[in-house]
Amino acid sequence: MLIEESVGSIVELLVAAERIRKRFKPNDDDREEIWYRGQPDASLTLLPTLYRSDNEQFHFDELTLLDRFEALSTPLVGNKPATPLERYFLARHPGLPSRLLDWSAAGLTANDFAIEKHLPRTHRAREALCRGDSHGASSSGAGRARAGLLVAGG
Repeated sequence: MLIEESVGSIVELLVAAERIRKRFKPNDDDREEIWYRGQPDASLTLLPTLYRSDNEQFHFDELTLLDRFEALSTPLVGNKPATPLERYFLARHPGLPSRLLDWSAAGLTANDFAIEKHLPRTHRAREALCRGDSHGASSSGAGRARAGLLVAGG
């Protein structure tokens, strides 16, 4: 089920997220898990980076990418990943194309991924955006951004 809502501030986002959560999980004692995904472009499909058209031209081989990541990152990583899966998750953070889609149990974390590229550059404009003052924030383009926040019940 896809539920789409438009919001103009963090407060409106929290209210909309609670409204959506109640549709997925009407009873607070329900063990249903809610997962969120934030995308900077709402028109993107749920397709992992390894399979997106902008990466297809490179003919990435996933195992080669991971081996190269391990070789180059070993001196930079404090604690070596204990398992291949941990290494795979670690490789996603600097943007290594993968079969993974990033989801979060925290709606605000997903929201950050959705809006980070659209945020105004100045502190004053960011404060205006948090207050819901679209006039103070829109001059930088943030008010016109179309970011996506997807919610999925488990």
